Amino acid sequence: DASPPAPPIDASPPAPVDAATYVFGKPGEFQRDMEAMGTSPRRLAAFGFLGLGIALAGDLFGVTDALLNAAPEGAKDAARRARLDTYYPIGDFKRYIDDEYRYEVLYPMRWLGDQAVYVARTQARSKMLSTDPDSVLRSMKAPRGPAALAAFGPPGGTFAENL
Repeated sequence: DASPPAPPIDASPPAPVDAATYVFGKPGEFQRDMEAMGTSPRRLAAFGFLGLGIALAGDLFGVTDALLNAAPEGAKDAARRARLDTYYPIGDFKRYIDDEYRYEVLYPMRWLGDQAVYVARTQARSKMLSTDPDSVLRSMKAPRGPAALAAFGPPGGTFAENL
């Protein structure tokens, strides 16, 4: 059993390659690879921009927050006019806007909104829209007092410093 001898190993160093050729290959090679995968560079770019959009909208890793804080004042003002500061802090504050009662509140960016107030307000609205006669009569007889429209405070706070 004599096997043929192995071919000699080429020990010469590879030719230097520039960065563009290293990433995209030789001319036409990238396009050929995309066609072999059944896709196109345009589709890759579209999904790349989609991923970037999702990352910015979801504030993935705090990217949107950092971009808004690093932006020049003109861009920050435009972001405030677009009400982006209701979702992402600009500077050290976020903003709550109540369009029904027409007021705004600035609160520290680390503070959280009290979801119990939001739920109670939503339930009260749904009772007002109810067509069930019994619930309408009960809501008319129920004592009405001042109710919180919104509440904010530090996470795990003692309610002493709530807004």
